[in-house]
Amino acid sequence: MKKERYSFCTECRKECLYTLQKIERQYDIKGKQYNMEVTIAICENCGEEINIPGIMDLRAKEVEEQYRRAENIRY
Repeated sequence: MKKERYSFCTECRKECLYTLQKIERQYDIKGKQYNMEVTIAICENCGEEINIPGIMDLRAKEVEEQYRRAENIRY
């Protein structure tokens, strides 16, 4: 059974269904540009990006992992 995900959308001003998507964003880390794939939440009602609990932590983890791979930094 698929779990439906709801969160408050600041554009719609109500609780809406959302989906998670991967997109590419550019990050400047220590003066160097990196294109990284990160997860965002999209409101299914209006199509705008929304913030959901934990999304910033997830993105920080994704960026750190991709940065370490790009720079060949081991844990």
